[in-house]
Amino acid sequence: MEIDYSVYLVTGQDLLPPGKSYLESLEESIQGGVTVVQVREKDADTGEVSAHLSKHMPGPLMRWQTHP
Repeated sequence: MEIDYSVYLVTGQDLLPPGKSYLESLEESIQGGVTVVQVREKDADTGEVSAHLSKHMPGPLMRWQTHP
């Protein structure tokens, strides 16, 4: 599958305005035309983030990269 990088969003909970739901923000971004989302959660457990997004977001989770 070819990935469409035309509208690329880098996001993390630390970047959201106060009171903004993380999933609501992602959903609005995708509905607005974002084609790729890079989730930046340096202090979160990768497995937990993956499971949470898999449960709540449509489409495949393409790839995970973690940094020590």
